[in-house]
Amino acid sequence: KGKNSWWRVVNQEDLHKITLLYKQLRNLLYEELTLMRRKKNVEKIKSHLANIMDFQYIPEHVTLHPYYNLTCLFNSKDKRDLIMNKLNEERIETRISFPPCHLQPYHKNLPYLKLDDLKNTITSYETMLDIPAHQNLTDKEIEKMTNIIIKNV
Repeated sequence: KGKNSWWRVVNQEDLHKITLLYKQLRNLLYEELTLMRRKKNVEKIKSHLANIMDFQYIPEHVTLHPYYNLTCLFNSKDKRDLIMNKLNEERIETRISFPPCHLQPYHKNLPYLKLDDLKNTITSYETMLDIPAHQNLTDKEIEKMTNIIIKNV
């Protein structure tokens, strides 16, 4: 047998295992690169807007969480709504975070919950807005989005 004939000894089962390992490694690398791009985009957005607003706290142990949106905290519902409308006019998707449980239809009429009891929860809900922070955002898109926010805050 020659030096380069090692591949002749690899049987079908080994070849199948090698193929599966390759696919797993490729998927892990893709996921890692995707998370890195998302984190980089979040850092860019935060650096552009750091002087004018706060963001949802993300604990250290989830810094590479595969979030698609970044939650911005505005100082009023009116300001949040203005920014949301301006971004939507430019076809930049925004989302309002999920309503608190006590505002959901099922819980709304429960006798032990009063809307006045949870003022901070309602205020947070009314002033938070999710903006895009996914891995496919370009620098130009980040700049456009953050400029709209800066101009209108």
